[in-house]
Amino acid sequence: MAIAIESTGGEAGRRRMRIAIVNDDMPFLVDSIANTIARRQLTIHRLLHPVVCVERDKNGKLLSVEPLCGDKDRRESMMYLELDRTHARGRNELVLDLKAALADVRASVRDWPKLQAKMREDAAAIEDPEGRALLEWFAEGAMTLLGYQVERATGQPTETLGLFSIPGAPTDEGGALGAMRYFEQGGDVPLMAKAERKSTVHRGVPLDLVVVPIREKGKVVGIGVHAGLWTSQALGWPVEDVPLLRQRLEQLDESFGFDPKGHSGKALRHAVSSLPRDLLVNVSFESVRDLVMMAMSLADRPRPALLLVRSILKGQLFAFVWLPREEMNTQRREAIGAMLESVVGTKITSWSVETGEGSLALIRYTQYIDNDAATPDSQALDDRLNEMVRGWAPPSRNRSSHASGRPARPG
Repeated sequence: MAIAIESTGGEAGRRRMRIAIVNDDMPFLVDSIANTIARRQLTIHRLLHPVVCVERDKNGKLLSVEPLCGDKDRRESMMYLELDRTHARGRNELVLDLKAALADVRASVRDWPKLQAKMREDAAAIEDPEGRALLEWFAEGAMTLLGYQVERATGQPTETLGLFSIPGAPTDEGGALGAMRYFEQGGDVPLMAKAERKSTVHRGVPLDLVVVPIREKGKVVGIGVHAGLWTSQALGWPVEDVPLLRQRLEQLDESFGFDPKGHSGKALRHAVSSLPRDLLVNVSFESVRDLVMMAMSLADRPRPALLLVRSILKGQLFAFVWLPREEMNTQRREAIGAMLESVVGTKITSWSVETGEGSLALIRYTQYIDNDAATPDSQALDDRLNEMVRGWAPPSRNRSSHASGRPARPG
């Protein structure tokens, strides 16, 4: 791996940077590099990515370059980028970020077969057919597997693969305790969760965690943690074919008393399909039921709405916010985020927007919250959301915002 960066002139006298990156050819290079640059809020104006075959001497000196050949061991990625210029410190930090991302890509690609084998091994040990089928589905390609490690109540993680095998990789100290208690109390296997750490490989979103118990003599002594990302194809897979979710669909039919082939049963399936699959497996059945009821209600009567649900271990708060598509913009998204932060008292760690084909856009926010803290009042926040969309504003010392007709920033 080699990286070179320099400042240069640009169009209309604008100053830009040029970056050259030479690396062994492997998956995820372009999107991982682009996401790393985006985190620095820099715009890429040009990206070229030829993959060629090279000949080098024993010291790595380049001897020849030729078009793509059949010898995969000789293939190298030669990436050229032009982007907005930043100061010297920013350039140095960007190079460090790029090297770290490329190291993560290399480790994940290197350990891919081992990650698949480990997930299949853990799948075989699960008694519940749906839980076992979910891990098998992930191992067959529904999840981009990026890391694995064993965590215990004390001590450093062991048996690390992929992302977690790199020295200094971030860990969630003490995070194993809650999962171990969950399994000791008979919790379903696997436990699905969202990581605080965002992926540096492929997509810059929070890692999906698949957690299984490690038992010795019948006692839970640790957890095995698989980290990865649902693939785009898996996120759009028919709900009836997704392990675990199809089981929840049957439970919802039974709970509501719907005939799966009737009008209400079809409306239920449409509502479940409109919700993000990667989060539906991270919350309890009761929370899924609340979300589906809200989605079905909004299908009949589109309107602004907000609903809060907790993760299974209670440490994450997910806010689902539906807005008319014409109301969806950056200012509105940030205002809603500020409202949530003021009420919960913690920062938004991640957010995403799904516009779909209907009249409503769905924004989902994630915040960390104390496990023992009460869930904020969804109805009160829903009321504030509706006031915001209607253009009303809460009492404010800044009278000019009322005089101009602009709503004051909530919170």
